[in-house]
Amino acid sequence: MDERSLSWILGDGSPLRILLIGGEKFPWHLINKFRTRGNSTRIFDVYGVTEVSCWASVFEVPFGCENIFIGTPIFGTELIVSDDSERVESELLLGGPRKCYIDGEFLSGPTPTGDLVANYADGLKFDGRRQDRMKINGIRFNPTQLCSLLCLEASIKSAHLVIIDNTFLVLFVQSKEEINPMTISGIFPKLAQPVKVFYLDSMPINRNGKIDREALRELAIQEDGDLISILEKQGISLGETDLSMSFVDYGFTSLSAAEIAFQLKNPEAMRDVLNPHLSISKFLEKYSNSGKNRETARENSKVNFDFASVQFVDKRQPLALWAYDTGKCIDGNVAIGRTSNGLEVVVVASHSGRIACIEISKGLVQWEKTITARIEASPIITKNNFVVVGAYDGIIYVISLDEGAISWKFNTNPESSREAMPKCACVWKCQISCGSPAQPQIFKCLLLCTTINGTVESMNKNSGVLQWKLNFDSPIFSPLCVFRDGFFYGTTVGGEIFKILETGQKVDSIKISSPIFAPVFEESDSKRLISLTQDGSMFIFNGDLEIQMAIKFKDHSFVRAPFKLPNDHQSLYLQSTTGYLLKISEPISSSVLAFRFRLSSSLVFSRPTELCHCETEAGTQRNNHLLLVGGRDDWLRCYRFDGKDSHFDVKIEDLEDDGVRIERPTPKCPDTRRTSAPAILWSASSFVSDQVNFRVFV
Repeated sequence: MDERSLSWILGDGSPLRILLIGGEKFPWHLINKFRTRGNSTRIFDVYGVTEVSCWASVFEVPFGCENIFIGTPIFGTELIVSDDSERVESELLLGGPRKCYIDGEFLSGPTPTGDLVANYADGLKFDGRRQDRMKINGIRFNPTQLCSLLCLEASIKSAHLVIIDNTFLVLFVQSKEEINPMTISGIFPKLAQPVKVFYLDSMPINRNGKIDREALRELAIQEDGDLISILEKQGISLGETDLSMSFVDYGFTSLSAAEIAFQLKNPEAMRDVLNPHLSISKFLEKYSNSGKNRETARENSKVNFDFASVQFVDKRQPLALWAYDTGKCIDGNVAIGRTSNGLEVVVVASHSGRIACIEISKGLVQWEKTITARIEASPIITKNNFVVVGAYDGIIYVISLDEGAISWKFNTNPESSREAMPKCACVWKCQISCGSPAQPQIFKCLLLCTTINGTVESMNKNSGVLQWKLNFDSPIFSPLCVFRDGFFYGTTVGGEIFKILETGQKVDSIKISSPIFAPVFEESDSKRLISLTQDGSMFIFNGDLEIQMAIKFKDHSFVRAPFKLPNDHQSLYLQSTTGYLLKISEPISSSVLAFRFRLSSSLVFSRPTELCHCETEAGTQRNNHLLLVGGRDDWLRCYRFDGKDSHFDVKIEDLEDDGVRIERPTPKCPDTRRTSAPAILWSASSFVSDQVNFRVFV
């Protein structure tokens, strides 16, 4: 909104009676700049959390106000402050008779918001997010609290902090005038001082309207140079300086040392600058090559390739055999197994908390089990025919594949009182830094996991003892991939692809400009590595992380790694979140031809599962290649699919009907009913088995 509009809305003659502002930190600087004393508009800051999807409290903002409080809870809501004596900060909980409706269930207790609050005489005040707390040099602190204090002390509009390489604290300030360094040093802890202060006219904003932390981090990373220019900025000129003296002799402080170390991107340089026995000439000798190394790393870290062209060919969708409505979104993969009586089945779980076992050939439901928690994880089937799946309530459920009965369950929440579980014994437990959506990997005696806190953590798989931990700048949603003599490859949401040793040592990394949620994939023939990004890009590189090719799939997005089908070794398949399945030939060249067809009417986050199912008809055995796909439209679909099938030879424009629509074959039911919905086949609950012992699920 431009200044003219703001002056009209917040001026004396404004026709607006009430203005509600929410969703982000209240912009009191902006409001106070344009709001006149004669303005009659009542302005309210409304507070709530995404998990509740509604407001919880309201605070009326008086004229000239600079302190925005949580305010008064709305009807039926109670604001509760956690009283955990072990924590310095207090978390805000939402309770009261007005229950929160989340994932189809009413919560029985207060809802944690993740927001930290401070209790003042005038009320509760937002004090940052728990997940945003920082730790540097062993000092844990609240960045929101420090930045708010700095804004008040220095009368600036906005301030934000980022950590570079888990070592350097960088401060960004929205101000045209520099702040007195004593003001900054007086607010920040002694061991957590900013090594660099950037002054900006405005803060970068991402597409969600929030401060773009990644853009700030990029600004900080770009601020470096060769060693000589770095020292000249600190007043050290080679022609005028006695190089036999130390930096300490020239009065260098810890702040100056930290800034040099930051620009060299080497924490060890800070200790050397403050070493009174190390001469400047020895320092130059030690770090003279760092500029060249840094330039090489920077060239590797930013991908500026011309993307290869992609020609899309829309193909007819495979024949859909059956579909099953799970009630809510499917985000996890399905599991394939065989019951004790030899029946081949698929097990699927969804956000509705429903777990279902379905016979594959005809789509007949064998059993359903519904729990009271959302499920995003992928179920697995053990060798002794148990289904194992974890849910949002922190419980691991173990269910009989044959009967659908819960055999036992294990509560991973340490605060909960665990039930007596005679069939289960915890061998060991190890606390990791944060939650992990990725499946742990086993390599030799190591158990490797990644976390959304941006860590890779390794523990002994037999004892649970932590072996090492490696920190990154952004969350990690994908598991590690183990290739080539013990090298591990991983990706971060910040766009970093990294290579580490089994000892936890980071060997190399590259940085691209798009978030990555998918793990690294190894191309079979050429042994090249492939990474897919959320913005639809594919990067192909060698084991040394040297980019060889970049391909852009316009209007597509990827959160799963590429995959191959057992019956089609010459092709690579990409599952787009848009619901399309793409097929490209290997080896991948600079000119890409991508065949594609729809598998779902909405988004797809899960990986399609292919299997070869043997059927006997009239005494003749026939192998059917099937493809099972779960979508965010709640449906699991089964297609008859062969990567070499004839439907790949038929273009959409050659068809008389719409080849993109979801096929609706005649179900094998007595009345041969079809659904009227365009993207739904039929409800599996209406199936009736023609076997002697049949079950009907409603």
